[in-house]
Amino acid sequence: MRITVQASAEGRPAAPVAARIPLQRVDDERLMGLVDADSGRPIPVQVDSRARLCWLQDAMRPNEQRQYRLQNAGFLADAARVVVRELDSGDAEIQQDQRLIATYRSATAARRPFLSSLKSPAGFGVTIDGEPGGADAGGPAAHHHSCWSGWGDVNGVDHWTGAARAGRQKHRRFTLSSSGPVFGRLSAMIDWLDSSGKTQLTEQRVYTVYAALHGMRIIDVTSRLIMAYGDVTFGDTTEGGICAVRVAPALSRRGGGMLRNSLGEQGEEDCRGSAAAWCDCTGQIDDRFVGVTMIDSPSNLRFPTLWNVTDDGLMAANPFGVSSYCGEGGADRGGGARTFARDEVAMFRYRLLIHDSAPSPEEIDRLAACFSQSLEIVVD
Repeated sequence: MRITVQASAEGRPAAPVAARIPLQRVDDERLMGLVDADSGRPIPVQVDSRARLCWLQDAMRPNEQRQYRLQNAGFLADAARVVVRELDSGDAEIQQDQRLIATYRSATAARRPFLSSLKSPAGFGVTIDGEPGGADAGGPAAHHHSCWSGWGDVNGVDHWTGAARAGRQKHRRFTLSSSGPVFGRLSAMIDWLDSSGKTQLTEQRVYTVYAALHGMRIIDVTSRLIMAYGDVTFGDTTEGGICAVRVAPALSRRGGGMLRNSLGEQGEEDCRGSAAAWCDCTGQIDDRFVGVTMIDSPSNLRFPTLWNVTDDGLMAANPFGVSSYCGEGGADRGGGARTFARDEVAMFRYRLLIHDSAPSPEEIDRLAACFSQSLEIVVD
């Protein structure tokens, strides 16, 4: 089988790609690999749940074409894998080369499950979790986590803070955990409960963690919000993030790092409430630049999203806070509150770039384009 990949006139940075292939042509993926037709270099591949062949494509020059052949030879059976391991506690660990990348935590006193302690490819911790009394000491509040989802007004219920009458998110079960040389994937069903314990909606949250690629790691976060129990209104508030991260102090602007967005704005004063395709926090740890970028998907509601960001390290995508951020101008547009009907499903997709570098805005723009624009791929 031959696979031809064609870059656009703008070229393409290194990023994951996927191609549909005839199912009957797929054998044991552990023994499969792409072989570069010119160099003979083997490239690990993996088949995803949509029967697509996935691999990590190196950077391509403008209009460059590359050809590969699919080979079942067993020479990649021992390739390094991203390993997802479910724990009896209800947590899960994600590793590569026996080094921890992140931990999904549900067995804690926190009101919401979250992805904890994200590591860069070089092993630097780029996010932190809040602790009781943390805000009083100048750190993150207890309801802030490394990577989580929450909203301050869900049918009037607070799903953002740790207040006494706040709602809870309860991990129900894992629906999928898979490992491989290209990515590891973890899917969890999470019930959003009001203060009395009644279920308001169910979320299927999927983390796809890709193998490190040239000093960068990509994590895709997908939330399917399923309104199985009645109509659900997400209120117009600044207090929330459908995807939220709390970066390590050195990456925050207050800690000497940069806070910037796709509009060229910098700092909380300009970036907070702006509608931007991406937002980034980059700083220095041990004399090395390290950062986290969050990219909004064009398929999401109200793309480009508004941003709930702070100079002390919060970075959260906020698609509903139109009036809260934009004042009277937002109210004139009908505000941002959105009611989803019973049995409706709201899908949100975000991409996190964890980088051991300080990429330029132009580089981030190109990486953001990879999230929404497919390569031209021909399979014959």
